[in-house]
Amino acid sequence: MKQITFAIAFLVVSLTSQAQGPLNSFTNDADKFFAKHVANGLVDYETIKKNPAELNQLVKKIEGMSVGSASESQKKAFYINSYNLLVINGIVQNYPTKSPLDIGGFFDTKKRSIAGERLTLNDIENKKLRETTKDSRVHFVLVCAALGCPKITNFAYKPATLDAQLDRQTKLAINDPNFIRVKDNEKKVYISEIFKWYTADFTNESKTLLAYLNRFKNTKVPNDYKVDYYTYDWALNKKKILNGSSSAENSGQNIEGDTESNIRVYTPSVLLRKGQIEIKNFNNVYTQTSFANGEGDEQELNERQTFFTGSFQFTFGSSKSGRFNVGFDVYLNAVGYKPINGADTEKYNRTAIGAIGPRIKVNPIKSLPTFSVQSALLFPAAKDLESPRFLAHDRTSWWTQFFFDKTFGDFQFFAEADFLIRFKRNDTQDNFFRTPVSLFVSYFPNEVLTLYAMIQHDPRFGKNPNNNDQLERLGWFTQAGVGAKYQLTPNLNLELLVTDFFAAQSEGLGSTYNLGLRFIR
Repeated sequence: MKQITFAIAFLVVSLTSQAQGPLNSFTNDADKFFAKHVANGLVDYETIKKNPAELNQLVKKIEGMSVGSASESQKKAFYINSYNLLVINGIVQNYPTKSPLDIGGFFDTKKRSIAGERLTLNDIENKKLRETTKDSRVHFVLVCAALGCPKITNFAYKPATLDAQLDRQTKLAINDPNFIRVKDNEKKVYISEIFKWYTADFTNESKTLLAYLNRFKNTKVPNDYKVDYYTYDWALNKKKILNGSSSAENSGQNIEGDTESNIRVYTPSVLLRKGQIEIKNFNNVYTQTSFANGEGDEQELNERQTFFTGSFQFTFGSSKSGRFNVGFDVYLNAVGYKPINGADTEKYNRTAIGAIGPRIKVNPIKSLPTFSVQSALLFPAAKDLESPRFLAHDRTSWWTQFFFDKTFGDFQFFAEADFLIRFKRNDTQDNFFRTPVSLFVSYFPNEVLTLYAMIQHDPRFGKNPNNNDQLERLGWFTQAGVGAKYQLTPNLNLELLVTDFFAAQSEGLGSTYNLGLRFIR
């Protein structure tokens, strides 16, 4: 009997040792990889993309690993490390990208080979960890490549120290004021949507979510505080490249929190993801006292003409792929005509809703996430908008815009090409269209401020009644300006812009003063 017992014990030890060898090698290699490419919760995807050999070798080890005879702590550590590595690998394979949600099926349909099985990332999280371990702490160590996640570590999880590591990361996350946001003046605590998605995991261990937080909080949240959720930030948790070198190489710099803000991530080229909303108000005041005649010479007016346009745009991310948005636009117009230099003309003022209409925005090329096409159909919302004095266009308009941007370190190039056609509504009008082209160069001195310069050339085409109604260019203007954007809050941007119409033909020679607000959630 003793011999049988000894043989069984020997077999168990032997099998365990065989499992430990490859697992230990994998864990050590993963530890070195995280130490090299992760800092302050951000991943250096760009450097990994340039030299993926180390990551590719780890992925091969994940595929060929055998964990059947491994202990529970070994399996747990293996699946946690594998999840984080496979997430990084998925991003690198699709880099550059702004979010894991921009990659179709990233979590729920794309299967990876792991320890002899074909699993999605959701399978690893739900079937291999949540269902088998019943340990809520895994939510603080699985990192989905988004800024909304708990911070990814620069080390691998090891079976011998796993429990202590899980405790430490859970405490760090719950005591991070950016992750758990206690507002004493509101008597509320704002928490990650992770707690909403997996409520049962936390309340199985504690009676309430607040009680769960207080298990790990250094400073307890009062029991009468209400719990609410802030919007999950799906922007990519990438390291910023500083002066051509990765911030990982600048170990003396603290880049914690040095991540891209909405004014950098959500350029006009980028679409909202499913469920996101954008509310944008842009106010433009154009004023002129002169215009350019058909030869381009400046002619003085006998009055100051001031036009105000307030645009209100509502946009909703409507597709799971994040490549289709819908929206609705409203334009408020006001004018003021005021005599100058003793001219004998009458004052005129009017305000009205000038146009309303639906809008769509699409990303037609998946591999170019910063290229998009937006199209709006606008209908006049008031009568006699063009008479007795011009307030707004009294006609239906179809406005299509093409957006593209490219970022180079702290600089960004943005281009826009438009096709705007205005359809006549009666015999006193004619169809005409405009094809403005705009170029912007932006500089980001920090993550909340953008400084930019712009130039736009805008020609107008239509039938010339003096030339047998032949289609030709009827006029044009060119304007240039400087502006700035500032991130007031994580969701709200402020924009200021001043431009000058410095050249024109059969168009005005004025200036614009612009103020914009943009809210994204």
